[in-house]
Amino acid sequence: MTSAGVPASAANGPGQGPGNPGPGKPTGRRLALVLGVFVLAIVLGVGAAVVIRFTQDRPPAPPPGPPSPGASAGPSGGPTVPADPLEPMEGPDTGPFAEVAKVAASGTHRVVATTCTGTGVGTAFQFGVDGLLVTSARSVSGARSIAVLTGDRVVPATVAKIDTVSGLALLRPETRLAGHAFELGTRQLAVGDEVAYLGWTTESTSPARGRAKVEVGTISETGVTLESPDGRHPGLRRMNGAFDSGLAGSPVVGADGDLVGVLLQVADDQTDLVVAGLDTIADPLLGPTGMPPAMEPCLIAGGPQIATNVGGPAPTAARTELGQWFGALNAGDWDRARGVLAQGLKGEWSRERLTAEHQGRYAFGIAAAPDPSGTGTLVSWLRLQPDGENRCERLAARMVLGQGGIDRIEPLGDPMPCG
Repeated sequence: MTSAGVPASAANGPGQGPGNPGPGKPTGRRLALVLGVFVLAIVLGVGAAVVIRFTQDRPPAPPPGPPSPGASAGPSGGPTVPADPLEPMEGPDTGPFAEVAKVAASGTHRVVATTCTGTGVGTAFQFGVDGLLVTSARSVSGARSIAVLTGDRVVPATVAKIDTVSGLALLRPETRLAGHAFELGTRQLAVGDEVAYLGWTTESTSPARGRAKVEVGTISETGVTLESPDGRHPGLRRMNGAFDSGLAGSPVVGADGDLVGVLLQVADDQTDLVVAGLDTIADPLLGPTGMPPAMEPCLIAGGPQIATNVGGPAPTAARTELGQWFGALNAGDWDRARGVLAQGLKGEWSRERLTAEHQGRYAFGIAAAPDPSGTGTLVSWLRLQPDGENRCERLAARMVLGQGGIDRIEPLGDPMPCG
């Protein structure tokens, strides 16, 4: 399979198959040398900018799961994928919610999905003893592929349940996640109640990865009924504060840390914080999951409609140009994507080829670092796939950026599953 952003001629030259790498595809020895130099450069000069971790077992889960993003190349000679640096969590240092935030933050995660509506970004949190995650239905409704970002790991997930009345969705991660599991409280939210929410805002240097945020607010209105494309939502509350799509699905907790509500997204142009309280969320959370929802018909799925930024220690000009390339691919704007390529590379990337290889896919977690050899920029990214197996992949390539645009794209190993 051809990597995202990697021309077929680079992956296999004329007459070269998978068993004959040729000059366009690195051998295992060459790949190991390239990745070793990449890691050494980052450790010596910019170690804080890109997170790289080698494969290790994650006890106590037997057997050990697949390597995390940032892990070293696997047995198949796959690429090393450095992740964007995690930004520090914003939250109260003092007050009744300070200790709650420290404990509960480990149980909240970023969700990224490809959906029919392009609303696939939000927050998910761990609930109960079954290892399921709770999020906003709107973030994953009609999802073709879902990734849960937790620390430096990326775990694929599927929708286990959608409840259109409460606006909640339950996700089943491919592997069980460590961290705090929220417990249902007993107090119904009333006007004037002070609560906190823990979520992953898109106000970040990497909007798809997000930034953890703990915010304290006050319930300002109860008995609210709202309409959304997913249905009618009665019994909601409003809370003071500004809404961000990345916060959809955030747990709302009392000063004791118990779950008393969930932040919802009910409209694309939503600006205020809308909370589903215990009277709305208890039944869908405690009831049986039943059969997974049927997948809605969708001509073209897409990732969340947020900025595509590139992190890492590469110069700003290089990261900007790479952001234009990946942003155009994510948006399905083939003319804009071709405009980022140098003239010599445009011939390899027709609109038909771009459609065939990139439509319905979404690149995120993109990081770039200078190649120590001086021959280009080393780039790594995560990619959500359309329907089918291996819906989340990790990729890496060396890209040469010239005056006229991207001159060359050379894959560094084969794509590997996220995990």
